[in-house]
Amino acid sequence: GGYMSLYVGARHQEQVAKVMAFSPVAMDFPMRGYLLRDVLVRAGAHHPQRVYLDMGDREKLEFCGPQELVDHLAELRMTMTEAGHTQLLARVVPGDRHDERAWGRRFPQAYRWAFFGEEPDVQQD
Repeated sequence: GGYMSLYVGARHQEQVAKVMAFSPVAMDFPMRGYLLRDVLVRAGAHHPQRVYLDMGDREKLEFCGPQELVDHLAELRMTMTEAGHTQLLARVVPGDRHDERAWGRRFPQAYRWAFFGEEPDVQQD
């Protein structure tokens, strides 16, 4: 979901003004994340977008643990900055996992930031 949100936002900037990517996993293995990062950089930031990224600090998948995912979020944030995005928020949320319950808890603050510019309560870059 997060991977595709970023892809669609990059490819259709003229129609997508806000991108909310919860727990985006775009690692090189097994996700071929270098392809997405290349699309993001090549697309640039030609239309104003607010881009929200987040990751829980307790997320893990069968092929990686929490620290790898958090480190990767920082890399993805750097990619978005390199692409020219200035309205960007990347958060690491203490205690959250990689599941719908966690994403649901984070959604209201992400929505308020994306649409109204309200800063979330818990934020870490």
